[in-house]
Amino acid sequence: MFWHQPKQAANTNGPFMLGALTVLRTLRNHLFAALHNSLSDSTPT
Repeated sequence: MFWHQPKQAANTNGPFMLGALTVLRTLRNHLFAALHNSLSDSTPT
């Protein structure tokens, strides 16, 4: 699969994987923030 590809393909695939991880981490942070906001808004004050 990935480890059988030539080195050039791995070089072009590296930044893409890093970008995907960054996007996933950002989406997760936004999801947790939205969840926390919704929970804090629903709690009676």
